[in-house]
Amino acid sequence: MRAAIAGTLAVLLAAQALLPAAAEARARASLEDKVKTAFLYKFTKYIQWPGGEPAEEFKIAVLGESGIAEPLQELARETPAEGRKIRTELLGSVEDIDRCHILFISASEKARLPEILKKTEGRNVLTVGESQGLAARGVVLNFVVVDGRLRFEINRRAAARAGVQISSELLKLAILVEGEGENVQP
Repeated sequence: MRAAIAGTLAVLLAAQALLPAAAEARARASLEDKVKTAFLYKFTKYIQWPGGEPAEEFKIAVLGESGIAEPLQELARETPAEGRKIRTELLGSVEDIDRCHILFISASEKARLPEILKKTEGRNVLTVGESQGLAARGVVLNFVVVDGRLRFEINRRAAARAGVQISSELLKLAILVEGEGENVQP
């Protein structure tokens, strides 16, 4: 009996020791998602879509499971993008991709990237990822962590294929990726 109680106590103590680490990891992830959300909002000011600016509504779709969905929805309720209402949509599958200005591709969807890019082809969609190597694989903009800091990569060829123009000011801040793993600027 004492051995069972001692074993249970040991498990509880070990779990208690892990809780702060888990909470810290969630807080870090949450902060990173909020920073990504702020970046996405700011990107709308430095990217032009064909035919001028989008009309009254600016649509950002999130494909897959991502912590960015909640802060993005909160931002959409509170802040217009260049005077336009932001509408967010959470997508469950590639088949749900419809007209949007920005498509955020969560890490859970990276294996389906070829299918996603084919679905967005010719639609003037700014594709944004959050997994290492996605810019080199054809996503226009990709979030990466470099030396503990959140940065973003831009693939100019993918932007040209998507029909979006990225301002030189944004390009100066990015890690430019031209092809398969070929970084132009650190």
